Amino acid sequence: MQELIKLGASKVVVFGEFGISCSPICLTYFKSNDSSAYDDKCCLKAYNAFSQFRNTHLQVGLANLRREFPQATVLYGDYYNGYKYVLDQGSNLGFDPQSALISCCGTGGSYKYNFTQMCGSTGVTACPNPNKFISWDGVHPTQEAHLRITEYIINKIFPELSCAT
Repeated sequence: MQELIKLGASKVVVFGEFGISCSPICLTYFKSNDSSAYDDKCCLKAYNAFSQFRNTHLQVGLANLRREFPQATVLYGDYYNGYKYVLDQGSNLGFDPQSALISCCGTGGSYKYNFTQMCGSTGVTACPNPNKFISWDGVHPTQEAHLRITEYIINKIFPELSCAT
């Protein structure tokens, strides 16, 4: 970031991490029989805590960068809360609530994620309507989920960008 700003970048957006604990890959690999390991959205609490920890430290780093380069606008793109917004408001945004934590393209298990038969492998099919799913392949959000997360982030940071209209 410092180098970009030194080269003349005046507006920089740095994106945080989304809640990995809600992704089918994480839910599959770190499945727990302890119901207290999950939050109200059925995401793994410990991995949400890790994402929040990382994002908090990233924001501290960005605050330091702002002090070092007061002439630059350095913003935090809150991917974590954007993703959480999509999970929380999924049905209002057109997502199928029954598919919130399930891969559109995948096979096997509760979350349709199998490391040995990932999306694109022979015999692995995609759902007929990806726009109803949040997760594309168990790792990445669908295009529709990305769109909704992006809308959330833009609505949060746009006022701080001071862009001429």
